Amino acid sequence: MSVTRIDGWPGAMTVQTAALYLDCSSRTVEGLQEKGDLIPIDTGFGKRFTKAELDRFLDARPEWSR
Repeated sequence: MSVTRIDGWPGAMTVQTAALYLDCSSRTVEGLQEKGDLIPIDTGFGKRFTKAELDRFLDARPEWSR
């Protein structure tokens, strides 16, 4: 499996990009959304997760600290 590195994360991320940002799987991101732990926005191009929402999630969980 290859790992993609992104310099300057986008403000709104797909499930796949959010998974890279959180260093987890897309399935984990989708599970967190289903539980209400991550709230996506609707961009008209499908759901996206804002960087602010992902940072909020991380900041609330020291065990996921960056």
